[in-house]
Amino acid sequence: MSLGKRSGSLLEKDVARLFKLVGLEPKLNEKIDDYEIDVLVIYRGVRLGIECKQYERSSLTVKNLIHEWDSKNKELKLD
Repeated sequence: MSLGKRSGSLLEKDVARLFKLVGLEPKLNEKIDDYEIDVLVIYRGVRLGIECKQYERSSLTVKNLIHEWDSKNKELKLD
């Protein structure tokens, strides 16, 4: 499992560990173009980018987060 330049948050590590437990090779903090993907998994040609968010108090709405990630997902051509 690649740890990139920084070790990542506990949530990122936990998500990566779950993918590792099912036999996949997650990569933490992968750079794609100008973006950093928290957890990247490639399985049978499908690229899955996971953006980990752990907010205790925030004014952000789930709808806004989904819109933001959907835009990034399309730009990076992730599945």
